[in-house]
Amino acid sequence: MIPLLLSLMTGCGAEPVECPACPEPPPAPKLVLDDWEAEVLAPVLAELRGGIARWDEEAWGICEGTRACDRYLGADAADLPPGDYLVQAILQVPAQGGPWKVAFDVKCKTAIEGRPDAEQHHEREFEVKHTGSHRGYPLRPLWKIKSPHPQGARSCTFELTGLRSDGQVLETWTGSYSTPARVD
Repeated sequence: MIPLLLSLMTGCGAEPVECPACPEPPPAPKLVLDDWEAEVLAPVLAELRGGIARWDEEAWGICEGTRACDRYLGADAADLPPGDYLVQAILQVPAQGGPWKVAFDVKCKTAIEGRPDAEQHHEREFEVKHTGSHRGYPLRPLWKIKSPHPQGARSCTFELTGLRSDGQVLETWTGSYSTPARVD
């Protein structure tokens, strides 16, 4: 028993030895689909390749309102008139391949009289789900906006980026807005 242990212990520190006679592993088999399988899987593959998408033309951007989109203004809005606004996203999420995520990022500069511009940066990640073919997955409000801004004139940019479950980054949607300073 002792000679066996000694032989095992002395071999532990040895350098690895190349094995010229060792065969290479076989290549991974290629997936071959017959016509019927390809036809059945085509819509699923198209949905997966499309990734996270906007539900409709008014699904991404700024709306009047505090919790619901009372009136859609678009992704970019300069000098918002007095009122309450929000940034929303309504998403079409694939049924397969999850979990799907989106990353929301907003950067604002506020002009405060007598001081350099104050900067604000906010990031958040959301897990989103497939909600069927009749409605989108709502993210509302992603960001609340008050105009005029109580601290000073403000300009902001925001973006939403889709993320696949394997970590691949998908399309990024952008937007911007500005609000005037409150005049007392």
